[in-house]
Amino acid sequence: MSTGFLPSELVELLEREAEQRGSTPEALTVQLLLRLAPEEERPRILVRAAETLLDHAGRLVEAGKYGEACRRVWSSILLALDAHAVLLGSKLPRGLRDYVRLSEEAGRENKVFMDAFYAGIAALVAWREGAGSPGHCERILWWASQLLETVKSRTHG
Repeated sequence: MSTGFLPSELVELLEREAEQRGSTPEALTVQLLLRLAPEEERPRILVRAAETLLDHAGRLVEAGKYGEACRRVWSSILLALDAHAVLLGSKLPRGLRDYVRLSEEAGRENKVFMDAFYAGIAALVAWREGAGSPGHCERILWWASQLLETVKSRTHG
């Protein structure tokens, strides 16, 4: 995340809050800014942000930056789940427990929610441990894209 325009104290706050939520600075920033958008536009904005991060993750994989790619995939999955929550009229998840519950509930209807979420957990671990690989990244990118397409189809665009 490019933060050259923010004072280091704000960047540290953002990173610390994201860490406490099991999230990323990118996903948390989108969540915070989302409050400025009209309610009816929020699902589409979340999907678009998730798509942007997933596209960036694909470019990072091509560049051999697997850890950073995993971070972007994890962010994308969180934002897709946020979009699903907004579509349900629910509050945005505030941490891993909320995301586990949301993916499990949604997974009863469509297993892609749970499969993609647990691929995202693998991405989170790979990012934090620096353990990503080309095959691993391609697989989690695939699951994230499946989740994103499922949620996007529910936003009608």
